[in-house]
Amino acid sequence: MRFKLDNSTIGQCLTFAIEVTKKTESYYKLRNKYARTEKLIFDMFIGKLAEMAVWSHLVDEDKDCTQPNFKVKDCADDGDIKVFSDGNIITLHVKCVKSDSIVSDSWLIETKELLNLGDSDYFAFCKYYAPNEIEIVKMIHSKYVVWKKPMADFLKTKSACYLVDMQ
Repeated sequence: MRFKLDNSTIGQCLTFAIEVTKKTESYYKLRNKYARTEKLIFDMFIGKLAEMAVWSHLVDEDKDCTQPNFKVKDCADDGDIKVFSDGNIITLHVKCVKSDSIVSDSWLIETKELLNLGDSDYFAFCKYYAPNEIEIVKMIHSKYVVWKKPMADFLKTKSACYLVDMQ
């Protein structure tokens, strides 16, 4: 499923990415001393675009859910979207990768975040093609995601999942 986002949404996502990077840049540079500010902004930008695409999809399917948060907050990952269904709350974690990436069918997470996943956690894996074009590749329960050590040695604190392992 590919989603076209409008210019207003794209602008809101870019503003958020710049503001959150200003607040959290030192935190992310501790995890990756080679991280350039521009890359941090871009990663935050495509992540927020993906959240908006997933949210749009859920709304189109008449799901009761929270909107993506545009408040600049601390670096806690308590999920991106909450979905309310039959008295249950599902926590949806949205991950996005560039479509032209060498490993475009894989996504990363901080390994320590895996310890906090439970029965109500799901993932939405997305691909970025352009600011107005995001694809939702797969939505899946967290227990069906196989996490592995990434191929690149410098990603020591991360775990990777590959689309081929989720088929």
